[in-house]
This record gives sequence, structure tokens and C-alpha cells, in this order.
Amino acid sequence: MDRFDWLRKLDVKVVLDGGANQGQWVEYCRQIWPDAKYVCFEPLPECASNIPRDDKVTVVEMALGDRFGKVSFNRSSFNQSSSVLKMGDLHKKLYPFSAGESTCEVEMTTMDEWCEKSGVWPDLVKLDLQGYELQAMIHSPRVMMKAKVVCCETSFLELYDGQPLFGEVHDYMTQIGFRYMGCIQPPMGSPEDGTPLEEDSWWVKVV
Repeated sequence: MDRFDWLRKLDVKVVLDGGANQGQWVEYCRQIWPDAKYVCFEPLPECASNIPRDDKVTVVEMALGDRFGKVSFNRSSFNQSSSVLKMGDLHKKLYPFSAGESTCEVEMTTMDEWCEKSGVWPDLVKLDLQGYELQAMIHSPRVMMKAKVVCCETSFLELYDGQPLFGEVHDYMTQIGFRYMGCIQPPMGSPEDGTPLEEDSWWVKVV
């Protein structure tokens, strides 16, 4: 059985990709939902400019989070590790190539704010916000109420200062009516000893 079979059965017409980087996840997802429309949020212009665009892909150069307006953003020397949160000591120790940081200002919005203004509401929400996923979800209750499926990066150890870990995200998702479906790809393990560090956790709305 194809590991994507259960996902293909979901009626996904609009995908919101938070933390799109250079569009890698969209290309991956289009193998499952080739006819869906994708809205990609990426605050770093050098990354957003590389996201492939066509009539089904919209790019929004903003961060997703818990407020609307300009925020301080920690730009990592490895752009995929950039975050609103400061990188933790464990992250720097395990991945020293990503430890260089500079601070910049980016525009932030909430999912609810953007979706209300645009009139576009996602069936699938994907968040890879480097430790800021739970804050983004909590502050967009209308999007979370309408979503059918969520893919959220979750960590088992603290890689960013103050980030919620898997257990806290699991409790929140259960409370708002989602069921944990596991991860499709293996969790990312520590380069030192293989200890699981984080995964892309999948959740579906319980009907």
C-alpha cells in the first residue's frame, strides 16, 4: 500500500504552507494533490524569490505567528533554521553550520488575519516555523476550525529557546478535535547518537 493513500483520499483543494523556504514542501505535496492551490508564506526574500510560481502557487513574503506587524527575526547562517525564536544551545552544538545568527525585521501576520482578508481558507495547514508553530495555531482559531488536515513540525528536545515540545502540541491538537496520524518520513535524529529530535507530525480532523 502506498504510504500516501490515506492522504490522497482527503479532499484538499487549498494548502497553506507556513515556512515555505524555497518551496521544497510544495513540490513534494503536488505529487499527492496536483490540482490543489498553494499559498506559501516565507519571510526571507532570498528564499521567497526561489519558490517556483505558477497559476496554482501564491507566495506571501511574511512570517506566520501570533500577531500582525513588524517583528524581530533571527536569520540563521543555514536559512532553513531561521526563526522568530533564538536558536538553543543544543541546536548550535549539533548543527554548528547553522549557529551564525543575525537579526532582521520581517512582516508577520496570523493565519486568520490573512485568510479573512483574502477570502482563501485552507483545507490543509503545513507549519514549519522552527519552534513557533503552536503560537501560530493558537492565534488562528478560525483557520484551525476549518482545516481538515495539519502537518506540523514538532520537536522532542528544545532546539529553540522556549519552544513547545511534541507533548504540548499533541495536547492542543487533541483538544481542538484532531487525531495524530504519525509521520510519513522518519524523524530527524541527532547526528551524535540518533536520538529523535523532531518530525513532521500529521493530524486529521475527527469527524
